[in-house]
Amino acid sequence: MPPALETYGPSGNWTVRVVPNDYPAFNGHRPFEVDEIAPLFLQAPASGIHEVLVFSPDHRASWADLDDRQIAGVMAALRDRVEEHQAAPKVAYTQAIVNHGREAGASIEHPHGQLLGIPFVPSELTDEQRGFAEHGETCLLCDTIETERAEDHRVLLETDRAMVICPFWSGTPYELLVLPITHKDGL
Repeated sequence: MPPALETYGPSGNWTVRVVPNDYPAFNGHRPFEVDEIAPLFLQAPASGIHEVLVFSPDHRASWADLDDRQIAGVMAALRDRVEEHQAAPKVAYTQAIVNHGREAGASIEHPHGQLLGIPFVPSELTDEQRGFAEHGETCLLCDTIETERAEDHRVLLETDRAMVICPFWSGTPYELLVLPITHKDGL
């Protein structure tokens, strides 16, 4: 395993590790400049950061096997790495993904996720932000929470902090949406 960028856990016994990806999809800090090499062909450098977040020293564990303490450690590592990415030159967006098993593209057995720091914000997110802005005078999240409470057939869980629903507009089977009860400006 490559040298750790970060380790979490009691003295010498790591519970969570962050390491550079051996086969990074994104690497370096070149400026994000799109080149048109032909009318239909655009290319840009694959600059950015690609890290592996190892959830547990147990090879056989999966995300579902982690207890609350281990998940808190993973989330703390995720928070710390996102903050590190924010300070990195040319990184505009960080995404965490979890791919479990060879069928999903995982190349190592350990339970792990990947952190991708890239020099642009994906258009799906800028489109979503535009949709929030165009919703009108009221907050889209507040309106969704209010409507889902009234309908009461897609709400899976509601606490004082969040509501989990099966969204009416699901794009994939089993999609869930976690809505924060307290938020600002649609965020």
